[in-house]
Amino acid sequence: MFSKKFSSLKIEELLRNSKPETSDIQGILEEAGAVSLKSAAKLILAFENDLARENIFEKAKQVRAETWKKKLFLMPPLYISDGDPNRGGCLDYCVYCPWRHGNVPADKLKRMNADEVHKEATHLLQLGYGDIELVAATDPELLKGQNAARMVAATKEAGVQNVGINFFPLKRVDDYRVLADAGCTFAIVWQETYVADTYKGAHPHGPKANMRYRLDAHDRALQGGIKTVGVAFLGGLADWRFDALATLDHALYLRKEYGANIIFGMPRWKDGAGIPMHTAPAFYGDKEYEFVGALYSLAIPEALPWFSTREHFDLSVRCAKGGGCMFTLDCSTEVGGYTKEGGFAQFPVYSRSFAQGVEWLRNLGYDPQIHLPW
Repeated sequence: MFSKKFSSLKIEELLRNSKPETSDIQGILEEAGAVSLKSAAKLILAFENDLARENIFEKAKQVRAETWKKKLFLMPPLYISDGDPNRGGCLDYCVYCPWRHGNVPADKLKRMNADEVHKEATHLLQLGYGDIELVAATDPELLKGQNAARMVAATKEAGVQNVGINFFPLKRVDDYRVLADAGCTFAIVWQETYVADTYKGAHPHGPKANMRYRLDAHDRALQGGIKTVGVAFLGGLADWRFDALATLDHALYLRKEYGANIIFGMPRWKDGAGIPMHTAPAFYGDKEYEFVGALYSLAIPEALPWFSTREHFDLSVRCAKGGGCMFTLDCSTEVGGYTKEGGFAQFPVYSRSFAQGVEWLRNLGYDPQIHLPW
């Protein structure tokens, strides 16, 4: 389990070294094969060096283009529950999230049933998508493997090829086995931060307060037959240097231990209604954001960074140079928000129609795909 392998002291030690020279960075970039964790730390330490940073961006673009031939993989999130309508919504109290317990008005709380999920998935397929990520708050009904599997099965029955979940992680390996049997092909769990004190402060109550349980979620999913997992930190909660290297350490462990396919989430904290945190505690600007995406591609070229629609499309397309990334075009963070209006959005997004977005990406020289490559 990753919680037994992870060492914050190791990450801190790797980032405590002196800043490398431009020539040292160039030597790393000229080496054959993927960048190691130790070398990734050196690249992070060179971030303030403008020339080195631009060389890193250019190398990442080259690696992506060679690996993926400018393919971009398009997938929308489908929000299916913002919590238990009878228990104040989400069971968690995350200080950065507008869906935190008690914050969503009672008349906006909704949990979709299988028929409604099928309808929304059908709508997204009609727009042109092929794969879907199911997203939910911490809803006790979806903590049960059989209930979560029904939502996956409804999405598959609509004709979706790859269905994934982004729920509170399930407790047992057998729960994930039930999901895999229903057709779930990927499981996403954003760690939010790997800094223990920051994690505790950001998740003061609720199931998510257990950091170790979350650290081991990907192990349980992969042991249960899921082949692809998503890892990420939430930019703005803690020092991005530590969290980016820790996220990469996690991904490398999952690759080595299980041969997992990796999706790197790229969420960045955004202000929202009714939450206690209105200023990101740690700076994580556009250049840092672009750099982290490049770092992931250099360390695991076969992985896909997923550039979030929390960000403007101009930033996302710049970050995705060379291809080999995931993208969302149409996006709603309301439950059932593609066919109905008036829900409570988890956070604001940039969105454009699938048809317009595909044309735009093709005009930029990309090759949009509607199915994950694995």
